[in-house]
Amino acid sequence: MDETTSIEVPELITIGAAVTGVAGRLDRAAAAIAGWESAADDAVAGSATCAGALANAAMHWRRTLTALAAEIRDCGADLHRSAVDYQAADELAARRLGEFRAAAPGRPVPQ
Repeated sequence: MDETTSIEVPELITIGAAVTGVAGRLDRAAAAIAGWESAADDAVAGSATCAGALANAAMHWRRTLTALAAEIRDCGADLHRSAVDYQAADELAARRLGEFRAAAPGRPVPQ
């Protein structure tokens, strides 16, 4: 096949899995943030690190990381799906080209 129209399906699937792995790490980081809320227990009274502000910040960071993980997971799934779709389309095109050649031997293949 012409190099300009082909992709390496296994490599793209591997990249998709790696991207999905990043999403998993972000999910774990978001889960670890839950412990931040209790980190303010030892703060000096009246300091900027009060429990309410830290709990609020933790909640927002957790939401942000969870949303980012979902977007990255979707991207990994899209890469995998694209590779599988490309492979299926390529196989169908090859099969149709074979059928065309079998039906009309010697006839030029349409471009």
